[in-house]
Amino acid sequence: MTVKIHESEPYPYHNIIREERYYCSLLHHLLLDDQNMRKFLELVGIKKDETMKEPYVYVEYAVLRDIWYGLSPKGSRLDERNKRKKALITRQLNLREDFDLLSKGTQDFNEFFGVKKKNGKKIL
Repeated sequence: MTVKIHESEPYPYHNIIREERYYCSLLHHLLLDDQNMRKFLELVGIKKDETMKEPYVYVEYAVLRDIWYGLSPKGSRLDERNKRKKALITRQLNLREDFDLLSKGTQDFNEFFGVKKKNGKKIL
């Protein structure tokens, strides 16, 4: 999967995914099987009885969070991170050309989206 973060370069998702997501996905897949679910519940001390009709398992999929953190690689300058975040946000909003959020300063950009915290240094 490739995510377009910056307008000029596609960004491979495997560069920003956190490794625990792989383990979580494998566990989720295994727990979809009734026999595996029963063994897991026994292992953690839960007995399936008539009060528990069908146990369910869900996975949190947080690709947007990973993309957001991927915009701030270690060692990158704050102004570059802000530029990437602004570009991603404004591109995804698909705004009219005359609605120029990119030219706003960081604090004005944050306030436009309702961020009241006074932090004029980084896009929140």
